[in-house]
Amino acid sequence: MSDEVGLQVEKSSAGADLLVELVRSVHLTPTQRNIVRTLIRHSDRAAYLSATEVAELSQVSQPSVTRFAVALGFEGYPQLRAAMREAGRAPGHGDSQPRNEWQRSIDFELAAMAQVRESLAKEDEMREVAAILASSRPLVVAGLRAGASVAQYFAYCASQFLDDVRLVPSFMGGDVDVLIQARSAGATAALMMVFPRYAEDALELIDKAKEVGLTVVCMTDSVASLAAGSADRLLISPVDSSLPFDSYAVPMIVANVLLSAMTEVDVAAAHRRLEAYEAAAEAAGMYRA
Repeated sequence: MSDEVGLQVEKSSAGADLLVELVRSVHLTPTQRNIVRTLIRHSDRAAYLSATEVAELSQVSQPSVTRFAVALGFEGYPQLRAAMREAGRAPGHGDSQPRNEWQRSIDFELAAMAQVRESLAKEDEMREVAAILASSRPLVVAGLRAGASVAQYFAYCASQFLDDVRLVPSFMGGDVDVLIQARSAGATAALMMVFPRYAEDALELIDKAKEVGLTVVCMTDSVASLAAGSADRLLISPVDSSLPFDSYAVPMIVANVLLSAMTEVDVAAAHRRLEAYEAAAEAAGMYRA
């Protein structure tokens, strides 16, 4: 495969594995993500490249490489390089098949899904959140920028068994009017989707929702999220940031589990609404199958 498109398989992956683990806990700029991709593509020699060589391969400035190392918690690039070399000397290195960056991304998703699966053993926590949201009439759902796709999916599905679901338009950058109108109509809760890189307007929307008296349930990537301190309840849904664009595979799974739990808050009512929706869809010829 061509190295230019980033699919070269590494001869030595321990340094790349270290990088992947390090970047999970920080939120990188597009330039820094490019550096990560470069180091992974060249992981067979990344631990021996100078900062200048990494900069040339990544087509960025040398100071950008230094800032990248500092962002990962190192004093500078030499310390990061030393850590990658040490990882390559660790016992057991070379026992597994080498993987490319796409495979590593999926590895993260699988590990995150396993983490979520284990957390769902505590059913009461999810059911409590589901009850908070299902009892709100109307229910406000918001996901700005990165969170818009998850919010739209959730709102579309929820509207099939809830009477009134109000999706904050993502293009309006957090329209407080929707919050005020929903609260006036009787809303008691809002579900917010906030993921890296934590859009300022999304964070502000949480504060505005609380100001108008809504209980805020926030789906976000970790307990260290910038949204964690403001929300009333959290739904942790890890996001993979190793590729140029974040993956929301795990948040979509968590959203689907939450929807399922919400239908169980009032099973009879949810069943009636879903049956009515299906009947209307069939009458309108909405689907071919």
